[in-house]
Amino acid sequence: MMLTALKIIHFFCLFGGGAAMMGNGILMRKVMASGGPPGPVVADTMKRLGMIGLASIVLLWATGIVMLVISSAVFDWTLILKLLAAAVVLAAVVTMSLTSARAARENRPPNQDFMKRLSLASSASAALAVVFAVLAFG
Repeated sequence: MMLTALKIIHFFCLFGGGAAMMGNGILMRKVMASGGPPGPVVADTMKRLGMIGLASIVLLWATGIVMLVISSAVFDWTLILKLLAAAVVLAAVVTMSLTSARAARENRPPNQDFMKRLSLASSASAALAVVFAVLAFG
């Protein structure tokens, strides 16, 4: 029963994190195309989406580690690759959140090229994490 509850939380976090990542990516492209800082509503929305994404990733890690321990999953190469991909997602999201917060404090848009590279890295790594999770636990 506990494993089922953890899986449900895990999947909701995967959904929430993915939605936040896509929503923030769309907003970021619009802000960067405008050439100026985001308006207050957009900036607040991006901040909230960033927090949802970050909280989702933290909960994904927490539930994933507990599920790994209680399920006695075999630690093979697919699981190692899944964890590495998830670590890249976590690092990219934390960096994007900090970069966006710093830019908002300074009332300027974040570095467009840097944010684009981080966004691509987090998207690709998230996709790889899902693929390797299916291979590891499927």
